[in-house]
Amino acid sequence: MGRSITVVVIIIVLFTVHSCKKNTSTAPPSVESLSIPWNLDSLPRPVIAASYLIYDVAKFNVSGLLVACKLSGDITDTSGHTNLISRGWEMARFKGAAPEYYTAGVDTVSVNATTLKDTIYGGYSHNDTVSIWNETGLNHWYISGSDSIPAFSADIPGTMPEYTGILPTTISRTHDLTITFNSSNTLNADSAYVIIGIGINISSNLVSTGGGTAIIPFSKLTACQNSNFHIAQFAASGPTYYGGYIVIVIYNHTTQTIGGKQFAFVKQREYLGIVTFL
Repeated sequence: MGRSITVVVIIIVLFTVHSCKKNTSTAPPSVESLSIPWNLDSLPRPVIAASYLIYDVAKFNVSGLLVACKLSGDITDTSGHTNLISRGWEMARFKGAAPEYYTAGVDTVSVNATTLKDTIYGGYSHNDTVSIWNETGLNHWYISGSDSIPAFSADIPGTMPEYTGILPTTISRTHDLTITFNSSNTLNADSAYVIIGIGINISSNLVSTGGGTAIIPFSKLTACQNSNFHIAQFAASGPTYYGGYIVIVIYNHTTQTIGGKQFAFVKQREYLGIVTFL
């Protein structure tokens, strides 16, 4: 039913020396078609602690994307301290005409009675310092509607995708990086990919979690250099990390036909780790 839906999260790092009704599933596109995002909370610079899902709804046969995402990581800094990062957010974007490309004139979007912000980057978002997403029950999306978007509500199960594999701590720049996703290490997801980098972001191919291998060729890894850096958590300071980072991204998505238009509902998990390049 319709064309593919792209779901992406790109992590931006600040350096010191640098997600009537008919449900369907749609096949994911290649990662190369993904867009560059900005941060979630309308801050003046990109930050990893609010890494932002961005979707160009105009490219696909959907009228809106409604997303819940969770980022987590246990990462060790240069002082040997393990820092826990856990962050969640919800966002929505709609297909509209200029100047409302990503809001389509919708006045209100809420999740579990919490109103999402109308951000300067287009669409609506909420960054969870206190999570509003219920992973053990239903989550109520409400959209007030507009001339082009029907008013609707939807109750989405909260269970998030889960990756139980071990993130690498070192990456060779002379060999391909390969990570295989299957039923033994990935739950409740249909698609996955990998991001690594320091100063630049390098994405793998997008694969099925039913037995797909995400690959980043060593020809791309040669650009990765070890360095001291901060992960910006709404400030350009904090613990210092050495090397680079890796992010495992897994998600599932369904589409619903509502008022004669298609809307995609996405649940995504990201796992963050620190790596050194050999």
